[in-house]
Amino acid sequence: MSVPLPNPDFAWDKYDSKVNPGSWSEPRFIKSPFLQVHGLAPGLNYGQQVFEGLLGWHHNPFLILIFRPTSHAARLIHSASVVSMPPVPENLFLDCVHMAVAKNAEFVPPHDFAGNMYIRPLQFGSSAQIGLDLPDEFTFCVFVQPHPPLHGHAPLTALVAEDFDRAATRGTGNSKVGGNYGPVLKWSREAKKSENGGWGVLLHLDSKTQSYVDEFSTAALIGIVDSDNDEEPTLVVAHSEAVINSITADSVAKIAQSFGWNVEKRLVKLDEISSFYEVFAVGTAATIRPCSLIYHKSTNREFTFVANGPYYRRLWSTLKKIQTGESNDMFQWCQELRSDHVKDLATRYPSLVVSLGNRNPILWDDPWNKLEKGPTAHVILICTQPWATRDVCEDIQYVYSRWHMHPKPTFVTMCPGITTSQLESWLPEGASVVRTMPNTPVAVRQGATAMFANKAVTAQQATIVADLFRSVSPQVSFVGQESGIDVAASISGSSPAYLFKLLSALVEAGVAHGLAPDTAAALVKQSGLGAAVQAIQDGRSLQSLIEDVCVPGGSTEKAMARLEEGAFSTVVTAAVEKSLDANKAMGKDEMRKVQSHV
Repeated sequence: MSVPLPNPDFAWDKYDSKVNPGSWSEPRFIKSPFLQVHGLAPGLNYGQQVFEGLLGWHHNPFLILIFRPTSHAARLIHSASVVSMPPVPENLFLDCVHMAVAKNAEFVPPHDFAGNMYIRPLQFGSSAQIGLDLPDEFTFCVFVQPHPPLHGHAPLTALVAEDFDRAATRGTGNSKVGGNYGPVLKWSREAKKSENGGWGVLLHLDSKTQSYVDEFSTAALIGIVDSDNDEEPTLVVAHSEAVINSITADSVAKIAQSFGWNVEKRLVKLDEISSFYEVFAVGTAATIRPCSLIYHKSTNREFTFVANGPYYRRLWSTLKKIQTGESNDMFQWCQELRSDHVKDLATRYPSLVVSLGNRNPILWDDPWNKLEKGPTAHVILICTQPWATRDVCEDIQYVYSRWHMHPKPTFVTMCPGITTSQLESWLPEGASVVRTMPNTPVAVRQGATAMFANKAVTAQQATIVADLFRSVSPQVSFVGQESGIDVAASISGSSPAYLFKLLSALVEAGVAHGLAPDTAAALVKQSGLGAAVQAIQDGRSLQSLIEDVCVPGGSTEKAMARLEEGAFSTVVTAAVEKSLDANKAMGKDEMRKVQSHV
């Protein structure tokens, strides 16, 4: 096969494929995580690439909090300037972050989960060129991914990197350039595989003198100097010209200042860390991780610190609660992402309209907003942890106090231990309340549900609620007294476990007498199902059905007699009484939780 000759008709002296629009284009959402990039892009060939990392959490199903996005936008602008790229305007940065998070809202972890939604903005030179010139085209994109904490919760151990400099003093160390991190990977892996069991992270020193602390490979270093007397501690943020401006370290420092602690951000000599009582690795992905040991191999020196100490616990808890919205954001760091923000994005970027789905809760209207616009719900189901029930009910009462609800809804609860009188005191005056107690077979649409209605519930309301539950619970029974709910919980609520126990015992007996386990299980399960169906459909009493099976003098009659010798009925009654006592005690415990929560 011959090699083609150069095209004689091509204007080689005038070849130019550059495009220079001079502005950022409108962002668009792409489902694929893969980018189509020219192989000669400076971002691939010359390292003209910068990135950021920020976090998001679900505060509730209708609200996502993103931590300090404007600070990350500013840092990306700085990093881009270091590698000769134009700035991404803050508003464009925020729009793209919001768009990526909103479209993946179902993957944003709840605030009480240990991980987070990791958000990765990325900017790089993307025009096709060989010469080492400033490119004419740049790409900015935002990726998101749910992620656990980078280092977990165990204390870190660190090895001082002595054979490798992360960044030059007057180089790119103070920017989030990919080239600062790629070369570290080899040394980090060697440290983790070292003969002493491995080191969790590397600690880098200044490249000029090897005597000052720069930072950990993936996080800034913070040390605590404990006071010998009753004075407040001093928090020291290790900082130099060769490290990035850590947003998480800045957050921790401001939190410490709010505690009244002394805060210093400065050069830290390696020898000085011996005076630190606690040491933390602090970064976006790492959040705050305690460090228990730093080892300097050339001097065989170990620096040890208190792990999971009181200062770490207070700082970590405060930062986490601010990030997830569990406490007051006194610094106004968190940016809220709600459904109305997403709709605003769709208005400004029409191409998004077709891609807005309805699977993600953040894309739905807040239910309270719906109520405020004119509530039309016939039934409101309150399904919360018992200790949170009061807050939910009082939110409903607040909305009701401003808007008349038509038609009047029925409030249905599945909150163990919370009585109708308590619910009535928290809900709008005269509220119709139905307490329910379904059991686990609702999962296969064969449940049994006990209900108790307060005096405000009309016959029509009771019928509507019962019909709703019959879709998964063929048996729905209203009890005359509220105490009957606790009895029902001990009878129908717990009975699947009682029956599973009996079936399990029958299987074990069959196996003990020679049946194969699968055969015994199949026979017993079908027998249990058939007996239940027969009991429902036959119409006679359970005692009559027992007598049908127990032929006088037969094997079943003898078996039943043996069960009664063991006080079978008495044991079952005692078990139900035990369950009933536990349900009553749980109700009291849940009320104590409610009161302590308030």
